[in-house]
Amino acid sequence: MWCHNNEAFLGTSYVYHSRLGSVSPEYQHRAEYLGNKLNNCTLKIKDLRAADSGTYKFRFETDYHGGKWTGHFGVTLSVSGEDMSPSGVTGAVREGDSVTLTCYTRRCSPTQTKRIWFKNGQPFSLTHTTANTLRFNPVSYGDSGDYACAVKEYRESRSQGFTLVVIYAPKDTSVSVSPSGEIVEGSSVILTCSSNANPPVQNYTWFKTNGAAVWEKGSGQSFLIALIHPPQYAPKDTSVSVSPSGEIVEGSSVILTCSSNANPPVERYAWFKTNGAAVWEKGSGQSFTIAEISSGDSGQYYCEAQNKHAAHNSTTRTLTITGTVRIIQSDMRMDFSRNFVNYLSG
Repeated sequence: MWCHNNEAFLGTSYVYHSRLGSVSPEYQHRAEYLGNKLNNCTLKIKDLRAADSGTYKFRFETDYHGGKWTGHFGVTLSVSGEDMSPSGVTGAVREGDSVTLTCYTRRCSPTQTKRIWFKNGQPFSLTHTTANTLRFNPVSYGDSGDYACAVKEYRESRSQGFTLVVIYAPKDTSVSVSPSGEIVEGSSVILTCSSNANPPVQNYTWFKTNGAAVWEKGSGQSFLIALIHPPQYAPKDTSVSVSPSGEIVEGSSVILTCSSNANPPVERYAWFKTNGAAVWEKGSGQSFTIAEISSGDSGQYYCEAQNKHAAHNSTTRTLTITGTVRIIQSDMRMDFSRNFVNYLSG
């Protein structure tokens, strides 16, 4: 049996034991006994690690009384792994700076110069390379992580890790709304601000804009709008529609309807007829009816929509009246024969 850093061979875990169940898990599949039971106790350890450094002792036991022996001096093993040091890095670095990580190899033959780099325990994209440096120019926030290196042939013997910390201003800032979907008047809404930054964001500020105007509304990562109400505004998009559409015949009835977008809704509608600079108010209400329309009703009409904020006029709508032709039949009777006789006798 072989033991590692155990002077008295106490315990039940060994580097090698003829009873395989006693071998320490960290040496399983790595330690191989190449000796025999007579005069050779050679032990082979594969994939050396820095933790394998220390004193190894061999012991054998027989079935005879007193048939036990331990090599008291043992064998000392020193494992030198990869040393990695950052070049020009002291603590955290700012995004955009230049950073170089250097991997130093001690007592390594020329055939063992290929390095493999690891980031967060996984092989890095710049993998088998003869260069002993890993350079970030410029360094990005995505380069943050734990880095280690190893000789390609002994990738299990990695260097001690180096943690690269990149600090950067907030980015990818966005706003989420809860609840999502349609917002019903009178409900409450929570706005939440999310941002990616290192160090984390310390202050959040909320603003409301309307064109070029900007108002500061609050602070904190979340902003509550309780009993939300839609914005109020004066009437706009005011227009006039005519029913029935198409040709207007004299003597028929026509209905003019005024439509407008406003909040609060329009409180008053007024109707006007124009002729050049002259303007006459013709009525009120959202609809205006002209019964038994005549040619005198022809002209341009518009409506005015008003709420508590202001009034807004529609564009004019021209009414053209088409007249009717009436044929009046006379009861006059003419006696052409008598008239012709009188003419000759005369």
